[in-house]
Amino acid sequence: MKELIYISSFIVFTSGFSDSVVGQNSNDSISVDDCEKVFAFATEMPKYPDGEKAAIAEMNAVVNRVTCRASAARYLSFVVTAEGKVTSPVFQPGNLKACSEVLEREFRSLPLWIPAKQTGKPVCVNVIIPLK
Repeated sequence: MKELIYISSFIVFTSGFSDSVVGQNSNDSISVDDCEKVFAFATEMPKYPDGEKAAIAEMNAVVNRVTCRASAARYLSFVVTAEGKVTSPVFQPGNLKACSEVLEREFRSLPLWIPAKQTGKPVCVNVIIPLK
C-alpha cells in the first residue's frame, strides 16, 4: 500500500519538477530524490508553525509576489521534507517551470514547517494549498 501511495503521489505531483531545488534557510541544494519516498498522506501531516490558516495566507502572499503565475492555477503543490524544508513548488493545473525558480527563492525566507511523521519518523510529504 505504501508503494502505491508513493508511486501515485510521485507521478501526479512530481511530473515536471526540476531535478534539483534549493531548500529554504540554506544555500544547499536538495533534491526530491533525497527523500526516500514522497507520501501523499502521513499519520501526522506537516504543520506550518503558525497554523493552517497562516500557511494558506503566507503561500498566497508568496504567489502574489510571483508574476509568472498562470491565471488558471488554483492550487500550489510542494514537498515538505523530513527536515521541514519546502521544495519543488508547482502550480496546479499548469506547471510553469519558469515559476519554480522564482517560487524557490521566495520559499527560502519562510520558516521551516514541522515535518510529517509516519510511524513516528519524519517523512517527506506532498502538500497542496488552495490559491485565492
